[in-house]
Amino acid sequence: MIVTFFWGELMKKRFIFDLDGTILNGDFSLVYDYFSNILPEEKANYFRDNCDMLLDLYENKFPKYDEYYLSKFLSDKIGCLITDKMIHTWNGLLEECDDYIEDGIIEVLEYLKEKDKSIVVLTNWFKSSQEARLKRQLLLPYFDQVYAGDTYLKPSKDSYLLAKGDYKIEDCVMIGDNFEKDFYGAKRIGMDAVYYNRKNDSKEGIKKLIKIKEMY
Repeated sequence: MIVTFFWGELMKKRFIFDLDGTILNGDFSLVYDYFSNILPEEKANYFRDNCDMLLDLYENKFPKYDEYYLSKFLSDKIGCLITDKMIHTWNGLLEECDDYIEDGIIEVLEYLKEKDKSIVVLTNWFKSSQEARLKRQLLLPYFDQVYAGDTYLKPSKDSYLLAKGDYKIEDCVMIGDNFEKDFYGAKRIGMDAVYYNRKNDSKEGIKKLIKIKEMY
């Protein structure tokens, strides 16, 4: 008798998902409106147009998200006072922002749960608002744990080691839409990874999350 099996299914026991751009996509206009009301127009516009770039710069410089250090960093980059209280309010507003669930993710999560896989989130933002967003979309029960940027930031080695929990690195796979932070960073420490190429760039990856069902 010949026994066949799918290697990915045999090996992977923990699935580590990025959040923004992989599980959820948010309308952050409440945050931009808040800063528009408290900052000079020119500074508020700069923040809105360059928010992602500014956060990338912060993540490249600091080991984790901290309201005090983020406020000091943004004050310097934007050129006006950003207090830690403003950062705290920003974080709270994210819990009220409209999110839409990425196509295919619920079907993938249900599939993995049926196969008794461990599923966790590894996200580069504050845990409180990220958990609240997942809870609001009724997605939090799918996940065993949420690991967030106020502990470690991707692509640091420590972030992936934390997210793997008690599992071996070879038993885990990281899935996300950022090539450097969700794919390359994990591969660099020997963890399998799947690049969710939702922007259809030149790099190899999956175009639809539902493809994960075929891979594992």
